[in-house]
Amino acid sequence: MEGNDAAQQTNPDTLETMLRMAHSFGNWDHLISLADSLYDIAMNSFNGSQPKHWKQQKPPIYYLGLSSLMKGIALKKKKQFAEALTYIEKYRDLSLFADGSEKESLIVDKFAFYAKANSYSLHILSGDHRQLYDYASFLKQHPAEALPGLISILEGANTHDFQVDEVIAPLLETLYHTIHDDIPPEKHPYYFYPLYLLSVYYFKNRRYDKAIDNVIQQMEFSDKINDHLHFKKSVALFEECRGQASPIQLESYQRILKNYLMQFLLNEEGFSLDFRIAENTS
Repeated sequence: MEGNDAAQQTNPDTLETMLRMAHSFGNWDHLISLADSLYDIAMNSFNGSQPKHWKQQKPPIYYLGLSSLMKGIALKKKKQFAEALTYIEKYRDLSLFADGSEKESLIVDKFAFYAKANSYSLHILSGDHRQLYDYASFLKQHPAEALPGLISILEGANTHDFQVDEVIAPLLETLYHTIHDDIPPEKHPYYFYPLYLLSVYYFKNRRYDKAIDNVIQQMEFSDKINDHLHFKKSVALFEECRGQASPIQLESYQRILKNYLMQFLLNEEGFSLDFRIAENTS
């Protein structure tokens, strides 16, 4: 309670920074607490009880929408989907709190857009596949939402066992077109996670050939950009599927693995992995 009381005495712009930090660290319980404090501060500003010395950068309606949006995201991450849906209603239509200015009208529209996108996502994650095609149409109209949408669809499909091949086909094209060699390290999970989910989807549907091809693709790309964490995850996933791999896929796997290991042995004279790999593949 003391921590929450302290947060309510914090400038809303500082609270916004703290919210985003909690999000980046995945501290969902702390994020919920901060979001509650920001919501109370925003509501108090409409009642005229905000400290006069505060100089906030944005209007109260922005903090009202942000607090509910961020709390909903935290609840989504905690897989409390039904409760997260209730918070969407808090920022779906903020027009009642707007002053009629163009600036605040744009804020209302922005949060209405977030509400629509998040509503689709939460329904899919909850197992409501009836909205799949509406969601796909929405994502086609808003390409910036394609990757997070793909993640939600694959997570929902893997959890609730529904088929999504037709829906994800154009989203996968977007994913493959946006993967490039100079992706910043902090964005690697954003691209690798849907590839991982896709492999799991294929594996669960016993389409082993596609699952393994996808894992090999992950290995090649993570090796190319020196992302050791995702390379190791790809290797672990391949080992789970090894019994279903074809000779050609095993050969590709061994080639990539050899190339990866040789990077650490470039300065070792008179040492070769050829005989070890030959033994493992014989």
